[in-house]
Amino acid sequence: MHFKAQAIGRLGRDPEVKVFDNGGQVVNFSIATTEYKGREKGNVTTWVDVSVWNKVRGDFIMNYVRKGALVFVEGIPGTRAWAAKDGSGDIRSTVTITVGQYDGDVKSLARADNDSDRVEASGERVDAQTGGPAGAIDIDDELPDW
Repeated sequence: MHFKAQAIGRLGRDPEVKVFDNGGQVVNFSIATTEYKGREKGNVTTWVDVSVWNKVRGDFIMNYVRKGALVFVEGIPGTRAWAAKDGSGDIRSTVTITVGQYDGDVKSLARADNDSDRVEASGERVDAQTGGPAGAIDIDDELPDW
């Protein structure tokens, strides 16, 4: 067992893929998560760097998710720190979530064009309100009220 983190946020840029000589790949993107901290501080945004090592989920992200899309990410949390390049001596850091080969998850909650449908990893469009196939007729709407 290991520690997992979950985050929901919007992509700040289109995802990028890096393919390795052995055929493996990693898909990287960043999401902005927002938390309300009260009247004085208002909304505080935290950027999370996400690395997806699972090929099926990575291919899904590359094919269906773009900048601005709302996503759910689950994986192994971490942090990364480095010295600022401007010579100030400041230390910069970022929060990371790694979606591994056999664990973790990534789901699109809405498309970047603000369509109310979401797209599952299988590529199937799902109606965000009903959870059924997008464009499907709600059978309850077709039944008479007796």
